[in-house]
Amino acid sequence: MITNNKILAALVGHIKWLSVVLSLAVASTSVFASAINLRNSDISLFIETVAEITGKNFIIDPRVKGNVTVVATAPMSNQDIYDVFLSVMDVHGFVALPEGKAIKIVPNINSRFAGSGDGKGIAPGSLVTQVIQVQEASAKDLVPLLRPLLPLETHLAAFEKSNQLVVSSTRNHVQRLASLVQRLDKSGQSYSQVIRLAYANALEVEALLLKLQQTPAGQVLANMAVVADERTNSVILMHTKPIEAGVLEVIADLDKSVPQTQAEQQAIKVHYLKYADADRLAPIIERIALGGAASQSQEGDANKPTLPVSVQADQQLNALIIAAPSSLMMTLEGLIAQLDVRRAQILVEAVIAEISSTHAAELGMQWALAGNGIAGATNFADSSLINLVANPLTLGSGMTLGVGKLPLEGADGMATILRALNSDADTNIVSTPSVVTLDNEEAEIVVGQNVPFVTGQYTNPGANSGSTTNAPFQTIQRENVGVKLKILPKINDGDAISLSITQEVSSLSAQSISASDVVTNTRTIDTTVIASDGDLVVLGGLIDDQMVDTTEKVPLLGDLPVLGAAFRYQKSNLAKRNLVVFIRPTIVRDASLLESLSHEKYQFLRAKQILLNQSQGELFQGMTKPLLGEPLPAKAEPEAIEKSKANW
Repeated sequence: MITNNKILAALVGHIKWLSVVLSLAVASTSVFASAINLRNSDISLFIETVAEITGKNFIIDPRVKGNVTVVATAPMSNQDIYDVFLSVMDVHGFVALPEGKAIKIVPNINSRFAGSGDGKGIAPGSLVTQVIQVQEASAKDLVPLLRPLLPLETHLAAFEKSNQLVVSSTRNHVQRLASLVQRLDKSGQSYSQVIRLAYANALEVEALLLKLQQTPAGQVLANMAVVADERTNSVILMHTKPIEAGVLEVIADLDKSVPQTQAEQQAIKVHYLKYADADRLAPIIERIALGGAASQSQEGDANKPTLPVSVQADQQLNALIIAAPSSLMMTLEGLIAQLDVRRAQILVEAVIAEISSTHAAELGMQWALAGNGIAGATNFADSSLINLVANPLTLGSGMTLGVGKLPLEGADGMATILRALNSDADTNIVSTPSVVTLDNEEAEIVVGQNVPFVTGQYTNPGANSGSTTNAPFQTIQRENVGVKLKILPKINDGDAISLSITQEVSSLSAQSISASDVVTNTRTIDTTVIASDGDLVVLGGLIDDQMVDTTEKVPLLGDLPVLGAAFRYQKSNLAKRNLVVFIRPTIVRDASLLESLSHEKYQFLRAKQILLNQSQGELFQGMTKPLLGEPLPAKAEPEAIEKSKANW
């Protein structure tokens, strides 16, 4: 009993663990295709999920533990997901160290001795060790100045003989440090000071101090190097002599909390959109703005009046007019910049190949006998002998041979008709419709004819009272017959494309005679598939063989040898049909690739037109046949196209 309880407990534990893994895997496969949204997930499962998506191998240090929360709304590629992964590791005090074909995840405290390389071609969160050559300033003097601006786990040392700095940290920190050193590397400057700002923006303070240097009142700032560090919101001062107190007082005056009135807090701006549609974007921005304003009012003074927030769309200028608090305006502008991006397009090319063949044969005899005492007849197939006598215009296709006559004015008579028909119909259809549409936008293309179909026949009495005249009429409905392609594409992660496709191919059958009995052949495919960029996918196919033999005869008499042919009617129909539908989606990320594809299609069509004109000859002497002009050279080269795809 105890053993069974242990087994049951173990199974329950495994089921719980599997449910967590499956829920995270499902979330990762569906969410990572558009966005990351993980809340309080185990860091080991997060690393495993990133490994499955990016295809990288990770070695996890036993000390790497904890939970992570990652929230994002923008679609990301595999490289973007890996960059986010490195940032998450950095935030939680871990670092990724490439080693061979694997990547080690270790605590930051042990990473300063493992970094290598100069940072080129390495992800932003990866650890690197770089030697920075200082030209004019003293590397030893720069160490105490730069150390407060770096994380605690960063290693920074100076070599006095070669006047070099050695730094080991993530690539982001190393690049920022190199930029600071380049701006501070000036000869003769041995006095320095780092001032952390509490309220003012470091970049704005730097710009104001540099402007003061250009004025006569700014002599105290002459020959002083002023550098802003945006990450720590600090200002670095370097001078050949001790920094005067007046400079520090100016910075202290700038770094003060200035109370603003309601009029100063309110801002109105017009944001012109480049790609997004203003009417569709305005409701989204307004909902986010109202939520942000509400949260700010809750955090602030409850008695302070709430500033109005409004987002209006100007359709003609494709612009957004935003009225919001200044503190909220910067957030909204950053959000608009992320949403107002060029959307990728998808070129969908379809190939519909259909080959069908129909063979039919009819042979039969009909007769009729009428008189005062005896009457009889045989009636086979669609057009009988009786109908032909009443209306000779109903004579069908093929050869019809008649002998004799039916009684007129009470006389006896006998008639015989022989009907023979052999018909062949071959169809070979190859259609290649193509359409270009934006990502996540439905597109439809129809190529065909508008065919009339009789839907009803009516006979009405004449309009005049007592009149027996009838006015017959027909009702006709027109429908499109041809090739129809409707598609809704969605670009997923890794250049995978989800396609919701409705493909229809319809044509008039060779059996159609008039608008009252039109027969259409229809092939329809309605499906959803996932294909890679540029891959050819078969949507569906049909191979159909039909053989129909019909024999109509008079019992017993139709089975007689030789003589039985006068009492039977035979009809055979053989139909073969082969149908295959292919589709190929191509992602068009920029104008250069679209121009290259259009140029290729244009050249293909022009070459076909030239061959057709050469095969037909001239209709009139000296007459020039219409021909497309010489195509303009494509601006996009293959290397440029590949580069644009890599930078997407």
